[in-house]
Amino acid sequence: MDGAPPPEEDFSGIPIGERLVHKNWKARVHGYEALVKIFQATASEDDPAFRPYISNSDLLKKIVTDSNAVAQEKGIEVVLALVEFAGENAARTREAVVPALVDKCYGSARAGTKTKAIELTLRYVEIENGGEGIVNDLMPGLGAKQPKAVLGTVNALREMISAYGPKVVPPKAILKNLPKIFGHSDKNVRAEGTALTQSLYTYLGPALQPFLSELKPVQIKELNEGFEALDKESKGQGTGAQTRWTKNQARERAVAEEQGGADGEDGGEPEAEAAVDPLEFVEAVDIMSKVPADFHTAMGSSKWKERKEALDALLEALKAAPKISDSNEHGELAKALAKRMTDANIMCVIAAAQCIECLSKGVGQPFGRHRASVLTPMLERLKERKVNVTDAIGAALDAVFLTTTLPDVTEDIMNSLKSKNPQVKEGTLKFLNRSLAGTRIPPAKADVAPLSTQLAALLEDSDEKVRTSAAEGLGLTMKIVGERALNPVMESMDDIRKAKVKEQFEKAQVKCKASAAPPPKPLQQQPLPRKRSPLGHLPSPTWYLMTFLLRKRRYFQIQFTPEDADALAADLVPAQMQADLGDSAWKVRLAALEEMTTWLDEQLGGGGLESEVLIRFLGKKPGWGEKNFQVSAKVYALFAMLAERSPSFSRGSAALAIPHLAEKLGDMKLKKPAGDLMLLFAEKTSLSFVLSQAYEPLAKQKAPKVFADSLGWIKQALTDFGIAGLSMRSLIDFLKTALQNSNAAVRSSATSTLVTLRLFAGPAIKDFLEDLNPQLLATIESEFKKVDGQAAPEPTRTSADVATAPAGAAAAGNDVMDELFPRVDLDKLVGATSILADAKSDQWKVRKEALELLQSILDTKANQRLKPNMGELGQVLKARVGDTNKVVQALALDIISRIANAMNKPFEKHAKLLTLPVATVLSDQKANVRALAVATLSAMATACEGLEPMSTQLGTAMEAANPVQRGALLGWLAEWFKAHEPSPGLDLASWAGPIVSCLEDRNADVRKGAQAVLPIVISSAGFDYVMSQTNSLKPASRSTVVPSSKQLGALRHLRPHRRLLQPVLLPPKLVRRLLLKSYQQLLKLPRAWILPQLLQLKLLPKSALAGRVPGATGRVCPSERRTLRFRAEEERPGSSASIRAPTKLGALKRPTAAASAKAPLSPLQPLFRLFQQM
Repeated sequence: MDGAPPPEEDFSGIPIGERLVHKNWKARVHGYEALVKIFQATASEDDPAFRPYISNSDLLKKIVTDSNAVAQEKGIEVVLALVEFAGENAARTREAVVPALVDKCYGSARAGTKTKAIELTLRYVEIENGGEGIVNDLMPGLGAKQPKAVLGTVNALREMISAYGPKVVPPKAILKNLPKIFGHSDKNVRAEGTALTQSLYTYLGPALQPFLSELKPVQIKELNEGFEALDKESKGQGTGAQTRWTKNQARERAVAEEQGGADGEDGGEPEAEAAVDPLEFVEAVDIMSKVPADFHTAMGSSKWKERKEALDALLEALKAAPKISDSNEHGELAKALAKRMTDANIMCVIAAAQCIECLSKGVGQPFGRHRASVLTPMLERLKERKVNVTDAIGAALDAVFLTTTLPDVTEDIMNSLKSKNPQVKEGTLKFLNRSLAGTRIPPAKADVAPLSTQLAALLEDSDEKVRTSAAEGLGLTMKIVGERALNPVMESMDDIRKAKVKEQFEKAQVKCKASAAPPPKPLQQQPLPRKRSPLGHLPSPTWYLMTFLLRKRRYFQIQFTPEDADALAADLVPAQMQADLGDSAWKVRLAALEEMTTWLDEQLGGGGLESEVLIRFLGKKPGWGEKNFQVSAKVYALFAMLAERSPSFSRGSAALAIPHLAEKLGDMKLKKPAGDLMLLFAEKTSLSFVLSQAYEPLAKQKAPKVFADSLGWIKQALTDFGIAGLSMRSLIDFLKTALQNSNAAVRSSATSTLVTLRLFAGPAIKDFLEDLNPQLLATIESEFKKVDGQAAPEPTRTSADVATAPAGAAAAGNDVMDELFPRVDLDKLVGATSILADAKSDQWKVRKEALELLQSILDTKANQRLKPNMGELGQVLKARVGDTNKVVQALALDIISRIANAMNKPFEKHAKLLTLPVATVLSDQKANVRALAVATLSAMATACEGLEPMSTQLGTAMEAANPVQRGALLGWLAEWFKAHEPSPGLDLASWAGPIVSCLEDRNADVRKGAQAVLPIVISSAGFDYVMSQTNSLKPASRSTVVPSSKQLGALRHLRPHRRLLQPVLLPPKLVRRLLLKSYQQLLKLPRAWILPQLLQLKLLPKSALAGRVPGATGRVCPSERRTLRFRAEEERPGSSASIRAPTKLGALKRPTAAASAKAPLSPLQPLFRLFQQM
């Protein structure tokens, strides 16, 4: 029947809530469309219109799973609108909606439904500010029965990774399920899996390979071919970029854009997101279990093929493990690989470098602690001319650099730049330049000046590649630290070199740019600090000296150009004199110089002469190449006049002459005047400066006699000046060059000079000679042994730099170890590891491994000089010294010994904490454990340069009831005092009581030790005081303990070695105030300070004075202030024996009846009794 179609039913009259659940699908569609319009019309994300739906997740689940396909698509639009306009408030609905999408929407036959379902999934990632929950909801979809649902799930995962990247969408769960995707029977699923894997590859790169290992070989091959194709099209690894942003990220970008706009046009775009670390998503592998068992044996093989095969096997294992778990065994592996840098076969060198590269990249930052083992050997091997070798080493160097920082490797680089080999210098400069360009941490401030100075010196190198690389390095450094920081170095360059550096500066691209200083923080009212002794904050004299000398310019500035100097000299020097100095007859030249001596004397009286001008003039007439020794000697005499009397004489003036004078040190007739003049220059400037100007011309000398004689002059200069302010590293490097000379006389002179240097610097300089050949090293060690114990000669000359240093600093110049071995902060070294936490573990193996790691850190040569900072480590070691596990205890004792040796004198601040726990170990029944404790105590005492900081704790240890502990401790003390004379400041009065009690001990070792130590205690505390301690003994014991009359007479002559101090008499009012406040506080004061006031206040009877030490005159020595025991009515007829002093803290003994009968006149009887028991 034809006619108009029936009108559509109008659902607008039905409430929207009913429409959403209506039987008629058209009604539901009508409701969905109306709801979308409501959401679009809302004013904000917090609009009340959202609340009924956000709180009803089940309704949203029904909407997206509508049984009608058309309505389902409209339903997804509803939830999309909700998520879009409600924002993060709608994130709570994800748990119900996303699984429903996986079940009913991803496999839909309608393309619109699938597309909108994936878009909704991406929206949930946006509002949840992360994709972890969504990924977990999608994983069940990979196991769906319908291939279309699996395909849709993989598609959704690919879209998430492509849009947000692995930082927002964690890929671990996806990576683990790749075998499941590629194992699916449907080819479309596998194809979509390939697309997903390629998306992951753009972010993760080669780190993706371990997760593909379970795929079929054909699939792996196809994937790798696809990766290569992407790389060729520049769409491969590293090209992944986030295109959608979470809500948090969007807010951060908006703020960054606003700040950029506020800063002006140069504000630029917001900073790019930090690069994704692919290894973050890879499981770490223990590579040591995969190292060939015979690897170290093969490394020592004489056959290169065996070494190469072992290295190849290791390399294969390393390549298969992009992320490697850290292990203490990596240190030995790194050392073994570093040794291969000297391998005669370049194939082994390349393989070892590739292993170091893979190991560094796999371990990451923790590998940085092994940099010292591998950097120097690799830098030295850069001498190889073959490109494939240097490329492999360069890649390994770059990989090691990524595990550390620029300040950590600067010293190694600077040492390598001193090499004589141009290939080494060129390769090192290239490595430095790559590091400067890529570093995000600027060089240390202390390194900028020496590094830039060294680079500036290389601008004059004979090799063009070295000069170009040095200019590039200076340009990069200037880009990082700023132009101002390098102004001092740039001033000393000529215009051509300045232009080269400026050109490189303009071209330089760095990641770490110089930043402006932060604005000053507003001042806040702070409480006033406690006043301390002004001496407490003063750094050591060594610090003063080194700071003062380093602040002085290490470079010099030439005031006049050669042309300007010639013009000034033409006006300054009389014309006739100039003509005579250029005469061919040496007698005429000599006469002219005689005349010039008189003329110069007059000029110096006026004070207007420029010494640099005259030195340049005499360097041309008669000239540095003058053949007549008398004429040259007269020129040197004129230079000496300038140095001594000219106010304008400077480092620049001296630098003009020193290289030429150094060449004359081998001239039989001129060596003395030239050497004396250089010593005078050293007085007026510094010995370090003179040597720095002489090293290069001397090293270039081809005549062995000149080289040998110059070394003799250096030896004499060291004897005259000492080593105050001297650059030790430069001198040692120069002497090492001489030691490797082919001429025996040169080597002999270098060895003799080195011995003189050892007298001043100590035996530690031997550590800088380890790279010499064994035979030469043995010769040097034998020469060093000859001067063991010999004192350094007293310097007879002083340079101007040291003389003008702060008071007391020059005397510290002999301590050069801080320059040779800079002290490191142990607290920071330990803080970068898990040692502190692991050392407190309940499992002894974990504690053992923690201490072994600390031991390995202390074994590193760079960590053998420590700053006196331990932080929490001190308490940890104290606890481990008392560990029930003997292995852990032994490790703790050994570590304390190492730390004491590394800190030296500053260790005394930690000695008080550790002495008693270490001494307590002496109670162990095992002799080897006690021996370890004794060795540790010796190391601590040696580091502290005596027992002063340990004496109180050792006295406490003597009071222990364990005879083994007392015997071992007293035995060690007896041996210590045999080898070490007690210092005048050593206070042993606290030992008197324990020593006396030990004299009557049942154990023979205790008695023997006490008898050996007794004279030392008497010499410290005084005979009368020690004898007074025997009054507490029983008569039978006292007769045994007190020495015979002959011995008594000998001991009585021992007097306290400290100066007796006058007592401090406190005002009576202060004593009364202390008395009213607390008896105990008052009784902590020495008796001589307060007893007269108590008598004046009539608080004690005069009989209280009877407790004075026999022979005392009211003066109290420092030890008696703490330990003096007073006894009332002592040694009086009718009184009882003396009251025994308590042997332990708090063990006050009740007075005897006789003592109590002598009650004080004052009602304060408790106070008097306390005095009796002190």
